[in-house]
Amino acid sequence: MILKKNRPQKIQFNKTTLATVLRFFVMTIMILIIGLLVATSLPINFRYQHYVIGSASMSPTIKVGDLVFIDQTFDLEDLKENDIIAFKEDIFENGTEEVVIHYLDAILEDGSGNTTFRTRRENTTTLDPWTLTEDDIVGRYLFHLPGIGKFLLFAQSTI
Repeated sequence: MILKKNRPQKIQFNKTTLATVLRFFVMTIMILIIGLLVATSLPINFRYQHYVIGSASMSPTIKVGDLVFIDQTFDLEDLKENDIIAFKEDIFENGTEEVVIHYLDAILEDGSGNTTFRTRRENTTTLDPWTLTEDDIVGRYLFHLPGIGKFLLFAQSTI
């Protein structure tokens, strides 16, 4: 009696099976891309805004290319030192305000009831050169998605 070893059978892909698998992966990737674009293009109830980080001023907490979500409807009274906030400032002194995301370092109130804010970058005790008012603050940091911003910038660019 001759015994044959049970060998694992090779899986054979024909053109139809390969085309079906390839089509599945392409459709899955397309659905994910469309979902990301829709989710980041439409503000959720106009309460949240998103920004792609373009500088390393908040690294390593928030890195270049991260997608940051900001809550635009918050009470200024709820802000406290060391919160991460988004604000508008003409940082390049060219007449154009940019949205900046930094730590809130100090909340200052003068005798006449005016409140100003001082901010700083990550890993420094040096304050930013500007003094902010309530009108400059865009919102408070909620969370970020690492690296997603680079992909979104690429997807929105002209090929």
